[in-house]
Amino acid sequence: MPTERLNVYWDANAFIGYIAGEPDKVAACTEVVKAAMREKIMIFSSAIIHVEVLHLGRKLGKEIPPEDREKIRRFFDEPFVRVITADRWICRDAQEWFWKNPALGWKDAIHIATVMKKEIPVFHTYDPDLLQYSGSFGEPPVKICKPGLEIGPLFNPNP
Repeated sequence: MPTERLNVYWDANAFIGYIAGEPDKVAACTEVVKAAMREKIMIFSSAIIHVEVLHLGRKLGKEIPPEDREKIRRFFDEPFVRVITADRWICRDAQEWFWKNPALGWKDAIHIATVMKKEIPVFHTYDPDLLQYSGSFGEPPVKICKPGLEIGPLFNPNP
C-alpha cells in the first residue's frame, strides 16, 4: 500500500537556506528536499515566494547572479514543489490575520492564510516571529518549526 506524502509548507527563509547553501540551514533543508524527491514529502508555498526569495536574498546580501536565475525558476517547477496562488480568498483571510495580529507582517499573514486554506499540517520557517504561532491555529493545530524530518512520531521519511 503506497504511503501518503506529508504536506509541508516552506517559508522563504527555508528556500534561501537551501538554494544559497546557508551553513546553518542547508543540511536540514536538504534532508527535507531529499525526502520530497523520494515522494515522502510535498513542499508547498505561496506564489509570492517567487519574489520573496529574491527580496530576502537581496536583504541578506545574497543577490542571485543572472546565471543562477533559471536554476531558481526550475526549482519551483520541481514535481515535489507546489506553488499555491494567493487568490482573493487567501488574501482576504490574510487581511484578517494581519488585522488581528499587529506584530504579523503582511507576507507572513499570506503564508498563514495559505496554510489554513490548504490545510497543510506543518509549516517550516526560521522566522522567530512565525515560530511563536506553532499550535495556535488549525484543527488539528498546525506545527510551525524549523525545517527537518523530526516533525512527529507518525512520520518516518526513511522506509
